[in-house]
Amino acid sequence: MTVQRQTLSCILIFLALLAPSAVQAVSFEDARVFEAIQDNDWFGGEDRWNTNDVRIAYISAPIEQDAATRISDDISWLSLPLWESSEFFRRWTFAGSQSMFTPESTSNPDLIEDDRPYAGWLNIALGLNKQSRRQLDALELTLGVVGPWALGEEAQNFIHSEDQKSMGWDNQLRNEPGFMLAWQRYLRITDWSGPGWGFDAIPHFGGVAGNVYTFANAGLELRAGKNLPSDFGSSLAWQVGHSGTTAPTTPEDPRLNGRYGWHVFAVADGRYVAHNIFLDGNTWRDSHSVDKEEWVADLSAGAALLIRRVKVTYTHTMRTKEFTQQPEVQWFGSVNISVVF
Repeated sequence: MTVQRQTLSCILIFLALLAPSAVQAVSFEDARVFEAIQDNDWFGGEDRWNTNDVRIAYISAPIEQDAATRISDDISWLSLPLWESSEFFRRWTFAGSQSMFTPESTSNPDLIEDDRPYAGWLNIALGLNKQSRRQLDALELTLGVVGPWALGEEAQNFIHSEDQKSMGWDNQLRNEPGFMLAWQRYLRITDWSGPGWGFDAIPHFGGVAGNVYTFANAGLELRAGKNLPSDFGSSLAWQVGHSGTTAPTTPEDPRLNGRYGWHVFAVADGRYVAHNIFLDGNTWRDSHSVDKEEWVADLSAGAALLIRRVKVTYTHTMRTKEFTQQPEVQWFGSVNISVVF
């Protein structure tokens, strides 16, 4: 089964399973979110480099006066005094994801020294979000494994036909446990709405530290459309610390009332990368590596459709070169399906 057929089949099955419950209203106090995301370079017309990311996530209903509240109060020093609000609530987030990386030529079984290494990354993440209508602070711990145990070779060759299988996985990064601690802040600084129409601007900034990624980033998303959701915008499967952006922040969110809507958006995200194991190679063992670019940017545009409690988003992204030998930018697409229940 090709990647495009597999993606379309998953979308149709997912929507069919959700259809019976999507017509029912849900209260804000009980609103949970399930999210499935796939990033794939097939949407960009190529099969190379950051070739596939898949992520599923669960976002809890708002929680009050329990361990989560006490924990977030204990780490309140992370909430820098850039925005004040007395309407914060908390949510837990749980996620699992897999990523695959290959060089440009996947038919060559030999080590390609001047192209990025083969690598797989399989992980789980636990997060705690503190949010209001105007602000989201997301703290997330990710644990996983890089290397053959991440099953990158098996996953990629499963979804490709026999003549498209990648031949160089014997050269992939070695097994290594991976960990990251990420923090991101989102702010809704502009929020205009008319009779059903709306526009907002959502800047974000934060960072990640660990042996998989270490970087600092900042960016901005602009959205415009009909019945905008009261969330914090769009996310890609590969992004660290972005779980929870699709959760409603007010009872007026159109998904809670079974309304339809749509919007278009544009996103820019730039980061200074101190470490990227998928380019720098294994931390404690010799492995294939290339010289990474320290400054990397993603420029994205897309559209989202609200079908009662379901949100379907397509994002098309241009990423600047990630390593010095990379001949050109990379294009890839992302499909994100989330449901409030």
